Amino acid sequence: MMRHLILVASAAIAVATPAASMAGMLYALGSNGTIYSVSAGGSVSPVASGSGFAMAMNGAGNFYVENAAGGKLEQITPGGVTSTYATDNTGGLIHGVQSLAFNAAGNLYDTNPSNGTIGVVAPGGGVIGQFASGLNYPYYLAVNAAGSVYATSSNADLIYKIAPGGTVSSFAPALGAPGIGGFTIDRAGNLYYVTNNDTIGKITPDGVTTTVITDPTFAFGALAIDDAGDIFASTQYHSIVEVTPDGNDSTFATFPAGITAIVAAPVPEPATVALFGAMAGCLLLRRPRERASR
Repeated sequence: MMRHLILVASAAIAVATPAASMAGMLYALGSNGTIYSVSAGGSVSPVASGSGFAMAMNGAGNFYVENAAGGKLEQITPGGVTSTYATDNTGGLIHGVQSLAFNAAGNLYDTNPSNGTIGVVAPGGGVIGQFASGLNYPYYLAVNAAGSVYATSSNADLIYKIAPGGTVSSFAPALGAPGIGGFTIDRAGNLYYVTNNDTIGKITPDGVTTTVITDPTFAFGALAIDDAGDIFASTQYHSIVEVTPDGNDSTFATFPAGITAIVAAPVPEPATVALFGAMAGCLLLRRPRERASR
């Protein structure tokens, strides 16, 4: 059965699809600065040199990473050509970026934990501007179909919700798990998050919170969910683990380094591309694959 894996179900946008050779591929940024591709069968290959801890991908198959030394965001084409995508006139909005995510209009958001801000770059790139400030160590990002931005706090027991106009509120202020890591949104609007106590939790749109699974291998990092309800999480053992709705887990892919970000090129099917095209900073669509044993 054809399934599509959604990595951080952020906003939706209809955009050009990547080259056929990239369609359905999973991409991961390693802690060694290498961008890896993962085939439908789980084969891992280095494809480009990146930097930083965060990575996003647009519908054209371009990667977006932080160049911390240069104080800028860079675009890396599928062919490996690197160019400047956004610069920072303030000196604080591209500083230790931990997460990148696109919204429906093609705006690119980034988190800057040390200065408590979220920056935004208009479609096409340019100079980054401030979207939200005064946050407590914002870390991971997700954007829903309505354009609301969600950001985890890795220092506090909460998830921020920032309206498209920039109004900040606490979406989930009492999770009982200080230190929230990666998180994702499914098609129904449910939030899934991983904590530093090795737990994946779920929050419904009504705010009901439940525990999905606890696993000591989780690395407080990237998280994904597909439309079949399978959850994918990075681990401290340089791998990505799949957790099925019934609570079973298995290894999806293993890497030469730790994984700090995961994105993917969408499968070129009209219905899914129109609905989920540019979420690659937050969205992963994949082809069927064989399960790997753990």
